[in-house]
Amino acid sequence: MKKQLYEHIQNYNLDFKKPQRQSGSRPQTPREIFSAQGGSASGGKEGQTKNWPEKEIGKICKVNPAKDIKNLNKDEEVTFIPMRAVDEYDQEIKTPEIRKIKEVENGYTYFGENDVLFAKITPCMENGKVAIARNLKNMIGFGTTEFHVIRVLSDVLPEWIYQIIRQPKFREEAKNHMTGSTGQKRVPKDFIEKYKIPVPTLAEQKKIVGRLDALSAKIRQAVELQKSQLEDFKKLEKSYLREALSG
Repeated sequence: MKKQLYEHIQNYNLDFKKPQRQSGSRPQTPREIFSAQGGSASGGKEGQTKNWPEKEIGKICKVNPAKDIKNLNKDEEVTFIPMRAVDEYDQEIKTPEIRKIKEVENGYTYFGENDVLFAKITPCMENGKVAIARNLKNMIGFGTTEFHVIRVLSDVLPEWIYQIIRQPKFREEAKNHMTGSTGQKRVPKDFIEKYKIPVPTLAEQKKIVGRLDALSAKIRQAVELQKSQLEDFKKLEKSYLREALSG
């Protein structure tokens, strides 16, 4: 039930347009919050926007940045993120681990505070495993090699990148560009680097991200309410069963 509700709310074809709302209308959907002068984030005729320039992610972000731990003690503790630690519904890191640098510096993916993590392998990518790396021990993290790491450089917020790549539309396009054998297909780095997105001003990004965060909070409240009601129904069912069996 949780997955069905979440996917129903998330599965909008976002247009990345300027926010609009008519007086007295219903609350806005994610699509309407992102709505502006046209199209999708992928470029082309549908992707053209009148007021927001479009840029390739690789021009404003570093995908899979180089490891930078030369000046750190190898016994220092850092955050470790296995794939299972990323919740595919809330799209957040839920169960981080703590390990020493010497235990993870080789054979794992490096990232830093506020980097965006994107699962590149099937089915994790299709399931929506994406998150912003936050509250990292010593501001550094390592994780599974099945993450692409996206680090913003200029003109863009990590939250803006996160909001774009977490959408079903982006994941569908990523799926169409996967390479590799069945069961081991992965999204190539250059797909992300060449993917064009609209880049409004930082002020506009903050405004839109804020509204999306508020909507996400409402979604979580709805999910928790549904879970609570389901538990109540289960308890009621057990109560009726005990009553029926006891005569």
